[in-house]
Parts: sequence; C-alpha cells; structure tokens
Amino acid sequence: MSKLNELLMSKDKKGVFSDTTNKQLIGYPTGFLPFDYQNGYLVSVTDKSGAVKDQWANTGLFGGQFVTVIGKSGVAKTSFCVQAGSNIVRPFEFGEYYHIDAEGSSNLSRIRALNRYSTNEMRDKYYMPSIDYVEDAFKAIYNLAKAKLEMPEMMYSTGRFNEYGEEIRLPQPTIFLIDSLPSLQTKEVEDSEELGTQTYNMRLAIAYNTFYKRLRPIISKANITIMAINHIKEKPELAFQKTQAQIQYMKTNENIPGGTGPIYYSQNLLRFIYRGKLVAEKDGHDGFVVDVEFIKSKTNRGGSKVTLIYDYETGFNPWLTMLHYANTLALVKGRNPYSYFDSEPTFKFNTKQFMDVIKDEKLRELMLRECAPHMLEMLSRNKIDPNKEFSPEELLQRMNESYSSSSDVDFEEEADI
Repeated sequence: MSKLNELLMSKDKKGVFSDTTNKQLIGYPTGFLPFDYQNGYLVSVTDKSGAVKDQWANTGLFGGQFVTVIGKSGVAKTSFCVQAGSNIVRPFEFGEYYHIDAEGSSNLSRIRALNRYSTNEMRDKYYMPSIDYVEDAFKAIYNLAKAKLEMPEMMYSTGRFNEYGEEIRLPQPTIFLIDSLPSLQTKEVEDSEELGTQTYNMRLAIAYNTFYKRLRPIISKANITIMAINHIKEKPELAFQKTQAQIQYMKTNENIPGGTGPIYYSQNLLRFIYRGKLVAEKDGHDGFVVDVEFIKSKTNRGGSKVTLIYDYETGFNPWLTMLHYANTLALVKGRNPYSYFDSEPTFKFNTKQFMDVIKDEKLRELMLRECAPHMLEMLSRNKIDPNKEFSPEELLQRMNESYSSSSDVDFEEEADI
C-alpha cells in the first residue's frame, strides 16, 4: 500500500474505499456445465510476493449482476431462467427466487416440473409477486437489498479467495426473474393515450434505464442477480442504407426493445437460438436443441456459444447436454448399443437410452473426467504462472459439485400436489 493510499484509507470514515463487497465476483452453478465454464474464468490466487499459490475455476452465472436473455418465442428462455436460478439458490438457507411473471404465462405446476423443487422448497424459496410496473419492481428489489444488507446472518463464507488471497464473503444469493421486460409497464403513462406511440416507447426506455442505473450498485452489494427476458424485433432497413448493429454479434436489422439501458448494464447478454427437433425414436427423447450465444460476457469472451438440450417433459437436461458436448468433441466412441469412452473401452452404453444408463455413477464419472480437460480450456485465464495449472482432479470435483444440488424430487411422495 502506497503512502497516498494509506492516507486515503485512514480518512475513509464511511468505508467508501475499504468496502470491497461489490468487487467480489462469485459464479454460481446453473447445473449446465458447458454453459458455466464458457462463462467462467480461472482465478489465480497470489501471495504477498506475487507468486501463484492456488487456482480455482470461477464458473456459472455471477451474483449481483444483470443477465439479459433474448431470443425468438418458443426457445425456452423462461425454462432456462427458472432452472438456472432455482439451482443457484437451492443450496442456501436464505437463498430465494422471485419470479415476476409480467406476461402472466407461468404456472406453479410447470415450474415444479422444471426446477424439481419439493413442496416445502416452493413455499420457502420460490415466490411469484404480483408486479406489473417497473416502479413496483424497483421498490421490491431495492427494499429487499437493503434488508439483506442489514441482516448479518445473510453473510456467508464462499470458501474461496480472490486474486490477492483475501477471503470472499458475500450475502447469500437472491434471484429476480423479470418475464418479460417489455411486459413491465411504467405508471407514468398508465392513463395516457400515447399507448403504442414513439413517445410512449421513449418513456418506457427511460424508465428501464433508470431502473437498471439505480439498482446496479445495491444489487452488487446485496448479491441479487436480476435475470430479464427480452425479445428480438426486426427493424426495417433500406437496401442501400445499412445501419450499424445495436450491439456486436447482432444483425444490423435486429433490435432489442427497451432502449440502451438493459443492454449497457447487463453483464451477460445471452441469445437463445433454436437448432432442431429431437424425437424419441431417433434420439431417445422428445425435445429440441438450443444454441446459447454469449452476445456479451464480462467474465469470458463474447461471440462464443454452447449447446443445451431441451426435453419437453423436464426442460433443459444437464446430462443430455453433457452427452451432446462429449459427442461434439468426438469423445464418445463406437456405435449403439456399444458406445464407450477411450479411458475405459470395456464399459459400454447405449446413448438412445442415456437417461436410464446415466444413473450409473461410474458412467457419470467417466463422462465428466473425459470432458474435464476440454472444459478447462473454455475458461478465460490470466497465465501468471504457466507451470502451475489447474489439475483435472480439481476440475472434476468442481463439476461434481455443480450437480450436487440438482437431485430429482419424487413427485409421487408429495401428497399435497
């Protein structure tokens, strides 16, 4: 610490410079490992001399940030947000999920089929407040953030250390889902006759921008992640006059409604793209394939993408997603029903019956171990010491931890459903 910085800290009565809570980034597992690692980075923990003494994978969706999910209708944007957010808060005593269903299109039965919560978990952790206006959403999130910061029991030790070797302590995570942002109106023009006009849309954009701008510092401190679903609209263009894309990796004729605020303040901007149908006769289950493109990521490179596998009954499936990832890397050898991994060729399995055979712990470990080195390469990293690499065993442990909170619920035992 320099003399000037030491003097500054000594006069910092309000803790403006010494409070580093909102500078601590921790990723939370969504349950979908290719997604988590594509959005993650490798943390190199150093000692006072600057030598690297530890490395760990910081992966998933990062707490205290804005996440925007865009895409055409029917690509399961809401399903992903429900599943990912539910997996994040599930392990925490005070972890809570607030689902603002501004579109009025969700129901508890479908949500439970997606997040596999028990009745008690739904009552204690999953809330659907009746909010239709951006002003009410702001008040709810702001007041909850203030309450969290006033409750010492909310704080927990992550068990991780930052780049300077300092322990990372944060409030337990909270998720707010806004489904969808364009459906969240503003009270300012509630009785106005401007509905649908350019003036009305401008006022909405101003309200959204204020919402994001005012909440940014407090959700960071309170570890509240706001997931907002948005849409993609096509804007008319003259053939001889091309305009610049709204944001890199978007097409010039595409537009995300709501103004620049939701785009500018979002640490993650994810685009969901439908890539094809899956049928039980051919693929072993009914569903479809979705590419998730990282239009914007503050923790890894933009423009990258991962593939998720959607099952019509249970939503995005983590194990089918991992199988697809392994197939794209040509890690699955042989042909059905005698598929295998190189590390243990005598262990055969049938990919068309994958959801039955993946219950075998040995197959799970084989697949994760085969995928581990490749997933490590997905991490953004600062190679301070190229000789100190993150071992596959540590990565495998992290991958297993990601699934530890996603065990299925036996719905037949839930008598009051």
